[in-house]
Amino acid sequence: MKLYLTCSLLFAVLGLSLNSSAESIKMGKNEYRLPDKLLAEALRRGGRYDLSFSFQDLEYVELSTILAQVENRDIDIFKTLTTQEYEQRFRPIRIPLYRGLLGMRIGIVKRENENLFKNVGSLGDMKHFSAGSGRFWADTDILESNGIPVTKELKYTNMFRMLEAERFDFFPRGVHEPWSEVVREASLNLTVEKSLMLYYKVPFYYFVHKNNKVLADHITEQFESMIADGTFVRFFYENEEIKAALEKSNIASRKVLRLDNPTLPEKTPVDRAELWFSPEEQYLTQNDL
Repeated sequence: MKLYLTCSLLFAVLGLSLNSSAESIKMGKNEYRLPDKLLAEALRRGGRYDLSFSFQDLEYVELSTILAQVENRDIDIFKTLTTQEYEQRFRPIRIPLYRGLLGMRIGIVKRENENLFKNVGSLGDMKHFSAGSGRFWADTDILESNGIPVTKELKYTNMFRMLEAERFDFFPRGVHEPWSEVVREASLNLTVEKSLMLYYKVPFYYFVHKNNKVLADHITEQFESMIADGTFVRFFYENEEIKAALEKSNIASRKVLRLDNPTLPEKTPVDRAELWFSPEEQYLTQNDL
């Protein structure tokens, strides 16, 4: 009995299942970030699926590779910012995994430019600054449609050296992302810009193959259960990356420029307030949840 409980705890931590009859589904990588932990909890609750990873040994896998793998059914599930194109090609699970936090964008810049946007007063001023963004990222279309020049790059890992080499002026990141990235790229002359936040509505979803309605419905059901009992929000606020982001980003002191998102799909659940983070929430404590 003691051995069984020990094994159960270990499997729960790893996001695996002890159910020998569970169906196996594949994902690209477990990055041990908030979306991965939410999915692991959803699958644990459902007890129907085990999760394995096709590219766990690789440092980074291009999104284009993942999309092709899902369409070929070599991988069952992936996560990314949504677009109209992705929702046509795949089946979205319309629960924003970061509660919309990825639409709150803070720039990584060169250290000497930490106040790059200090004198920016309107969206029109941003046409004087170029952003770096992924060639196939949803952000790229959003930035360009709002008049911000964009330098596109296929490989995410190249973006940081391109920024240091002044191929563009800033690299906009979700508020939970730039801090750890600057630490990881400590050999480069980079820091986080202090004065501005771009904001647009854009959810980060899990997607499955267009025809895999059964898997999508199962995960949606488990996520809805987690939202209803408070687990989803608790995971959000207990996540170390999120906690650090809300503390360091100092949202209240930043100028906020709101951008339109012409790529936002019609079925985005914008009217469900419980699915979205609002800056006022950051003052909640764990005891409030």
